[in-house]
Amino acid sequence: LGPYRYTETKKNLSPIIGIEGYQNIFNKLKRMNNVPPIYAIGGIQQEDIPSIMNTGIYGIALSGLIANSHKMKE
Repeated sequence: LGPYRYTETKKNLSPIIGIEGYQNIFNKLKRMNNVPPIYAIGGIQQEDIPSIMNTGIYGIALSGLIANSHKMKE
């Protein structure tokens, strides 16, 4: 479910969800007793991971972070 923030990985980007969006979606689903495994995706950086995981979602997809990890080592 995403994008978390702006990312150049996809064209025609859906509206940005952000931390509050994930929290609101998770809370609504929890009240309905219907929480599917939700993965956050889209523009996520390493420093975002703890706060995103604290929303209650199931996991995180990190294609851009992994693909660009070699740039961090330079």
